[in-house]
Amino acid sequence: MIYNDRKAMDPSIKKCLIDKLLNNQITVSELVELRPEINEFDLSEIIQHIYDLNLEQVRKIAALAPVMAKVDALKNSQRNTRFIKKVKNNFRKHSAKHNGLKNRVIVVEGDSWFNYPILLSDVIDWVSMEENMAVYSLASGGDWLMNMVSAKKYVEQLSTLQPDVFIISGGGNDLVGNRRIAAMVTHKGDSNEFENSAFAKYLYQNAANPPDKPEDFKRGIQFISKDFYALLAFFQLQYYFIINGILTGGKGKR
Repeated sequence: MIYNDRKAMDPSIKKCLIDKLLNNQITVSELVELRPEINEFDLSEIIQHIYDLNLEQVRKIAALAPVMAKVDALKNSQRNTRFIKKVKNNFRKHSAKHNGLKNRVIVVEGDSWFNYPILLSDVIDWVSMEENMAVYSLASGGDWLMNMVSAKKYVEQLSTLQPDVFIISGGGNDLVGNRRIAAMVTHKGDSNEFENSAFAKYLYQNAANPPDKPEDFKRGIQFISKDFYALLAFFQLQYYFIINGILTGGKGKR
């Protein structure tokens, strides 16, 4: 259900919760309270504080070198040409000849997991090989999740193609791009920030497969700074913003 008449969160309360997130002090219930109130401007402000970058700098970092950008675009063009050929003749109404499975239209948005144009076959290359799957790709190698949130390239294609499946991959470049991972660790090995991160502990406690060696996990988290946990919660906000926007058509809160 969409709640269009829900009262907006008090700006001072929102700021308090964002400050808690940046300082790795936010609880799970506070994060859940915050996420439907977050807008694109808030997300831009948060990433600026986490990375000491503004949105324009993020876009520049995420942009590929000219040659790579051309190769990246070429691969998507080839993919989407095959997609158009595949979806002709009422593709959705039929089943694949060899496996008998219902045909599916898929739209993908993401980073190099979904578009790795040099040498290797990426995840979407393998998905596209399935006879009953027609894949339209918007993915760009090196892209940041915040870039996807801002550009909203997927919005038009979701509306136009009305796919059976939407797949998104993002977050890897946010962590390792521009060597920002260096700010996520500490060489001293004396961090207790995991204990302050209610969201990280929630994920750990609800993991389908806990670490094989808990002692190694406990040793490892002593080298992780609060910025990593802030980024982890920020990922949750970004994915919520994207998925909630799709489910509500950008018209309200769920």
